[in-house]
Amino acid sequence: MADIFLSYAHEDQQRILPLVDALTNRGWSVFWDREIPAGKTWRSYIGQAITDAKCIIVAWSKDSVASQWVSEEAEEAKKRGVLVPVLLDPVEQPMGFRSIQAADLSRWRPDRPSPKFDRLLRDLEGVLGAPTQSTPVPPPKKPVQRKWRYIAYATIAVVVILGGYLLYSMLAVKKDPGQTKPTIQSFTAQPTTITAGETAKLEWRVADAGLVVIDPSLGAVETGGTKKVTPAETTTYTLIAKNSVGQVRDTVRIRVETAVSNDDNEDCLRFNPGNVRLVADGEGWLLTDGGSRMMRFDGNERGEGNMALRIIRHYGLNQHCFVGRPQASMEYFLVNGAAPSGQMDGEDCIGFNPRGLETRRESNGWLLTDGRSRMIVFPNREEADHALTILRKYAFTKTCYVGRPRPSMTYFRR
Repeated sequence: MADIFLSYAHEDQQRILPLVDALTNRGWSVFWDREIPAGKTWRSYIGQAITDAKCIIVAWSKDSVASQWVSEEAEEAKKRGVLVPVLLDPVEQPMGFRSIQAADLSRWRPDRPSPKFDRLLRDLEGVLGAPTQSTPVPPPKKPVQRKWRYIAYATIAVVVILGGYLLYSMLAVKKDPGQTKPTIQSFTAQPTTITAGETAKLEWRVADAGLVVIDPSLGAVETGGTKKVTPAETTTYTLIAKNSVGQVRDTVRIRVETAVSNDDNEDCLRFNPGNVRLVADGEGWLLTDGGSRMMRFDGNERGEGNMALRIIRHYGLNQHCFVGRPQASMEYFLVNGAAPSGQMDGEDCIGFNPRGLETRRESNGWLLTDGRSRMIVFPNREEADHALTILRKYAFTKTCYVGRPRPSMTYFRR
């Protein structure tokens, strides 16, 4: 069992070697070599190492913040309470990890004093305890008369080592000096988000590989092809390509969502928050997931568009719901059939009393109120009662806006 599991992007392998040396010289054991032994799978080898490690250091860099592999290992470390993040580059940690202070090693050099690295060592000692380093015991003094015996032993050892080296040189298989590691030209999943029971397609193409494996489940495959998969849960597929020079790998993640019920005649459109972008649209700005036009902002409302995009990504909103389309009198967002909850810096939200919610007839329509404030006016009682049912069902307690007094986006949360 290693004291420390080091998670990093394969592009950073050379950069993390000084950190590995510094930690091992300190007395801790570090698991960092991702070469999977023959007969082992990722789940049985890397996965077991993650489970067994007492501490998991995640090295965030320009490459690793975009790595699904590293993010999943970081998520596992966070769940276990053993996550210690470090920064190889001055980057922002991915969403979900930003509240955990990271040690900034972007300017650290092992041959120079570094208060930030010293702080990291203290943090590690808080998780692992002080490393145990045994004090070398000086060898006993040898009698003078045994001197020639040791010289003879040393001479024999040198002859054996030299002979073994020469024999290895004659028998060893020489690598082709022109051969390089395999190249993964592409490895994709389409779509990347499915509902439970649906199928996605993996597609890959690899060059200069003697062996190509996709884990989990698929095993050895051709150097190029497609395969339909139906994962029961969110799964990261890893493609490993090997030859006599070395190996490379890439990953794709297929997110599996629970099918959403359509209780209470809800009118909801599902979208993938990871695909949502703010793009120029004529003289304005359009929020789209690539398949539908979700919200449009005027030319001077780009800031509101960016705020809406930030909210969607922060909460993981993936359902856009309406009351009274095509001219919707109320819009709301859900996360896999549930109300978004929590909070985000910069939000503009007003709390309301869910127990006091009611609808009232007015001269210009039907008012939804919590007894203290006028919330929404509906054109008819049917839409007002439907909205009341929705707010009670999801136990919303906040109405939130982007761009008041004429908001370009309205959403509810708990």
